Order: sequence, then C-alpha cells, then structure tokens
Amino acid sequence: MIALPSFLLAAAGLGSLSLSMHRHAGQAGVAQRLLPRQTQVRAAGWALFLLSLTIRITHGRWHLELVEWIAQAGLAAGCVTLTLLYRPRWLPFVILGTMVPGLLLIFAD
Repeated sequence: MIALPSFLLAAAGLGSLSLSMHRHAGQAGVAQRLLPRQTQVRAAGWALFLLSLTIRITHGRWHLELVEWIAQAGLAAGCVTLTLLYRPRWLPFVILGTMVPGLLLIFAD
C-alpha cells in the first residue's frame, strides 16, 4: 500500500522541480507567479521527492524498496514529461492532484 503514495509524491516532487525552471513555468503559464518564489518551489520539489524515497525505504527491506522506488521515479518522470509535452497548462493541477492524495495516504496508513 505504500507504493501509491510514494509514486504520487515522486510525481508531485518532479513536477514542482520542473515548474521551478523558467522554461517549464512559462509553458504552464505560471511564470509570473512562481518565478519570484523559484527557490521555495525547488525546495518543495526536492522535499516531496525525498519524502517519497524516505517513506519507501522505511517500509520493508530497504534495498528492494530502493530498486522499486527508482523504477517508480522513472515512471513519475515519464508522466511529468508527457504532461509537459501534451498539456503543459495542466501541470500545476497535476501536482496538486498528486500531492494532496499522496500526503493523505501517508497519514491514513
């Protein structure tokens, strides 16, 4: 059950990291609002990404969980990339739509 919140938080973290870049923030149409807070958005992205890793390796055998998390991170990166390619304006909503349920599932577990 810990795989789903880990994936959701990894996707939210990678999406936040992509929005901290000027090019992707411009694609998503949030450059004026997010670029003054670029450092905070980048820190939030790394925090979500590392939280995803932390909750994954603390449940069960850490070396197997690490390998599974790397695969999940690749899948999450692919999802963020496809969102940026085909619907870049959806990215802020995708981040919120993955971060909130991911955090709720952590605390529900």
